[in-house]
Amino acid sequence: MTLRVCASSLFMLALLGGPALARHADVVAQESTSPVFALDPNVTPPVVVSRVDPLFPVETSAKREVREVWLEGVVEADGTMSGLHVSMGINAEFNRRALEAASKWKFKPGTSKQTNQPVRAQVQLIVTFMPPQPAGAAATEEFGKGAHKQGEPGLVMPVVKKRVDPNYPKAAMKAKVQGEVEVEAVVLEDGTIGDVRVTKALDAKFGLDESAVLAVKRWVFEPATLHGSPVSAICTMTLEFRLR
Repeated sequence: MTLRVCASSLFMLALLGGPALARHADVVAQESTSPVFALDPNVTPPVVVSRVDPLFPVETSAKREVREVWLEGVVEADGTMSGLHVSMGINAEFNRRALEAASKWKFKPGTSKQTNQPVRAQVQLIVTFMPPQPAGAAATEEFGKGAHKQGEPGLVMPVVKKRVDPNYPKAAMKAKVQGEVEVEAVVLEDGTIGDVRVTKALDAKFGLDESAVLAVKRWVFEPATLHGSPVSAICTMTLEFRLR
């Protein structure tokens, strides 16, 4: 997920003389005990020094595609955010996550070009949500590279020591989605899981496929051996989601 600070874009809008933006800037300044250089081209835009990225809400019905939420707020002279609000949103959950993440950002504050001192500055943030890829999935040409496969002479396949059941999302249960997810996983030489990919999907809308992958990542095996020595091997697992 990439989040961008677009203060410079707002400054350009102010230079173009947008009356609505100018009026909004005046209101912000009046509400503060210190001046707010809102949309002011004489202010050096704040710079992000640390941020918290939001997660794409997989439990919603939103399409798995790049989405953006536009926020406006004030970067204080101490580099913190205040007055955040949505200027162009998607839905309640996307908007909530965007606001929550951006509120934790820290900035190198904007400075006055006249005095070179930190000042409060209104900015616009574009919070970009990148759709999740199948958890732990590797590119097809790279998946399981170097790992052994069942049927090789002298290969003894891994044996499960610890199994973790997948989480059954409440939304999927409510929608009565059930069935099986088939995955391939690389069991490493120490018995832990490496790459995982879905080979037979059940559901992406409610996150059942992702839940299956996350569960398998926590399984532990007695590793495969080849002529008595531990080796990595590719295994196939089937995870069930059943309504009781």
